Amino acid sequence: MLDVERYPQATFVSSSVASMPDGQLRIFGELTCHGISRKIEWKGRKIGEMNDEWGRHRVGFEAATVLNTLDFDMAFPPSHQVMMELYLEGVQKPSKKATK
Repeated sequence: MLDVERYPQATFVSSSVASMPDGQLRIFGELTCHGISRKIEWKGRKIGEMNDEWGRHRVGFEAATVLNTLDFDMAFPPSHQVMMELYLEGVQKPSKKATK
């Protein structure tokens, strides 16, 4: 079970991203969940990009992975597998212009 009072958040730190020939992405890194860290891989794709009304470039991504809950000392009978989905949006930082 999820012990959210003891473990209120999960974190993922990416170590690398690989672009596949079919346009898919493989995102590698370490997930810490329920106090346990494991290396995992997400499979994802870019779902869109645009310039917003303030001129900032935005890119959206989605990714998914299947976790074995026993790897994180959690039990969800009758299955010990759960799908985790990730949706994120990146915003390009404004460039620093030299002033003189």
